[in-house]
Amino acid sequence: MLARLRFILVLSVVLGLCVCFFIPNGYGKSRKSRQYFKWVQPHVDSSGRYIPGHWNYIGPPKPGIEWVPGHFDRKGEWVVGRWKPVGQKEDKQVVEIEEDFGE
Repeated sequence: MLARLRFILVLSVVLGLCVCFFIPNGYGKSRKSRQYFKWVQPHVDSSGRYIPGHWNYIGPPKPGIEWVPGHFDRKGEWVVGRWKPVGQKEDKQVVEIEEDFGE
């Protein structure tokens, strides 16, 4: 019984720390990676569509890649903002990079 309570306590602490570490201020990006991003609060646009909260890149251009802002696709589904190689068409594979803006 004591071991079970101890396990539950440890699990609660670990999960609490994970939430605090991985979702700082509820935004899901570390402070360093937020340096060149601006958080846009969830809102409803002029046509009545719900736009979820998302990040917009506001930093300097990056060589060879460009930021594609969040948008609705042809099916009406929200696509999060992301990086893609310059000149690549939208339906191709997207580049996943780790944002390290410690310039």
